[in-house]
Amino acid sequence: RRVEDIIALVSLYRPGPMEHIPTYIRRHHGLEPVSYSEFPHAEKYLRPILDETYGIPVYQEQIMQIASQVAGYSLGEADLLRRAMGKKRVEEMQKHRERFVRGAKERGVPEEEANRLFDMLEAFANYGFNKCLPARAKVVDWRTGRIVSLGEIVRGEAQGVWVVSLDEARLRLVPRPVVAAFPSGRAQIYALRTATGRVLEATANHPVYTPRGWRPLGALAPGDYVALPRHLPYRPSAHLEDHELDLLGFALAEGNLRHPSGFYLYTSSEEELAAMEEALKRFPNTRTRVAWRRGVAHLYVGREDRRAESGAVAFLKRMGLLGLGARTKRLPEEVYRLPPEEVARFLGRLWTGDGGVDPKGRLIHYATASLDLARGVQHLLLRLGLQSRLVEKHFAGGRKGYGVYLLGGFEAAHRFAEALGPYLLGKRRQDLEALLASWGAVGRSTKDVLPLAFLEEVKEGVARAAQGQVAAFLREAGLAEGLLRPSRGRRGLSRATLGRLAALTGSLALLRLAEAEVYWDRVEAVEPLGEEEVFDLTVEGTHTFVAEDLVVHNSHAAAYSLLSYQTAYVKAHYPVEFVAALLSVERHDSDKVAEYIRDARAMGIEVLPPDLNRSGFDFKVVGKEILFGLSAVKNVGEAAAEAILRERERGGPYRSLGDFLKRLPEQVVNRRALESLIKAGALDAFGDRARLLSSLDPLLRWAAESR
Repeated sequence: RRVEDIIALVSLYRPGPMEHIPTYIRRHHGLEPVSYSEFPHAEKYLRPILDETYGIPVYQEQIMQIASQVAGYSLGEADLLRRAMGKKRVEEMQKHRERFVRGAKERGVPEEEANRLFDMLEAFANYGFNKCLPARAKVVDWRTGRIVSLGEIVRGEAQGVWVVSLDEARLRLVPRPVVAAFPSGRAQIYALRTATGRVLEATANHPVYTPRGWRPLGALAPGDYVALPRHLPYRPSAHLEDHELDLLGFALAEGNLRHPSGFYLYTSSEEELAAMEEALKRFPNTRTRVAWRRGVAHLYVGREDRRAESGAVAFLKRMGLLGLGARTKRLPEEVYRLPPEEVARFLGRLWTGDGGVDPKGRLIHYATASLDLARGVQHLLLRLGLQSRLVEKHFAGGRKGYGVYLLGGFEAAHRFAEALGPYLLGKRRQDLEALLASWGAVGRSTKDVLPLAFLEEVKEGVARAAQGQVAAFLREAGLAEGLLRPSRGRRGLSRATLGRLAALTGSLALLRLAEAEVYWDRVEAVEPLGEEEVFDLTVEGTHTFVAEDLVVHNSHAAAYSLLSYQTAYVKAHYPVEFVAALLSVERHDSDKVAEYIRDARAMGIEVLPPDLNRSGFDFKVVGKEILFGLSAVKNVGEAAAEAILRERERGGPYRSLGDFLKRLPEQVVNRRALESLIKAGALDAFGDRARLLSSLDPLLRWAAESR
């Protein structure tokens, strides 16, 4: 019930700071240390400003203080920076960045660190506009497994959608409902391209989850890391029989879907041909004919009864595949709704035709001429917990194609074999067995690593457990002493090593990182695409969702609804504390303070005048009443209020106006501030206000002579 806690609640629940709420809560409860490891040279300036809010900027005053202390801004300049951040004028912000970095370097903060700090301040203020995506941006409907676009949700074509969301506190994937979807006008769109081949199109201010928390897309650069899920949970809502799954895989891999009879299949493998025939004969009114040409079997499909359609042709027609060419093939919508075991069977048959396993190069890959099909395959692998990289390939004659390469080393190859292995045929199955045998019983991932941005956090966790003796601790654990030191060319810590450190130290913070359902993907480029109509979602609870296989933040419309509910609760159950907190937050706006005091009196709450010996810096709860805060008295200001309180704590209560003037020189509390304090009633205990004002000049002269 502390007023400070309610002030923090009101201030945190707004766009910008609210993205750091999970971190704030963990630090408040002592579950995570307050760390300034990203800003080692600026830490001495930041601690006095941010320690009260656990290292997180919550108030605009903190932004101004940081600019003043770190970069030498005057208070006037700092206020201009605050306004520029609010208006988000690009040219103005660039000028401030240059000014900030220059001033920080003069105070011993390196340029790269100063830029990171400015990024943090900019992200704090980055909430004035909705963060938007184009209508074509796609999400997974957790309830069904369907892929739906934002446009479909906004138009009402997809209703009751639940998205896959990141619970930031636990770094776990959870389902959450979409509570609003709406157009947000026209805006400039950028494409974020990653090392795994993902592409996210969004406005520059759309937050993406990174090792440094939420950062706007426009602030990312090549080499930064962004989060994508390690797997995609969903509820299956469809089912296909084994022969239907087999035909789908064979038709997309080795099928001509533009034949006059509907389609035909082809293969050079006897085992695959037998599987194709077995699948086709289970469709009604379907017969097959095989013709071998130059070592390739062509499997044609006919009808037993010419008066009716072949069941196999009807099935592929229902799947929307007939008529598609090599470059236009795509996954049927039905496939995304299948349970994982059926997805695995389908992919196994697809891989038998167009996939590859290279035991010597230790590569597992898939190739196609269709970008849509390649993206679909990559997405289905993610649903099975398999990471992959999509690349563009160029062939002789100017032909272009796409490859999907499995990532994760031996561990991923083993999971691939468990999921898809039973459905691979012929040479693909033999090559997979050879690859696993060549790798041996132990292998390690070279891709699923924790970026170096987390290294300081890991070092802190180990140092606490090792009581500062990190090198000895690592030696005893059989780990390299340089494990926690960055080195050239190193990307980070493997997840397996981090898990071992978490077990050795018993650190919950390290365990959270080791077991995170997040894969860190490297940014390759951020490119402008042009202006177009944009849309936004609001997700209940976590305010995050997975779009185009990347973790992004939603609009904060729901946050305001939540704030309204919580504000109403606090106001109803803790009215005095609520009003005191509200007055403290708005203490610089005299019009709002006057309005809230009138509201308080209407609620039966008395707001007492300031008292030099009883008031605090902010408005203060005293029983069922509120005592006016010294910093809110007009013309007094924060510096003078702090000086009054410091001296009162040092020398005890002020005994008279003369004692007050003698203990605090006019340079600290000037005449204008003194008059305002007297008129506000802060010195009523020392006599009538008119008499105090009339005696002010002689007492000021006496105090100056007495010092």
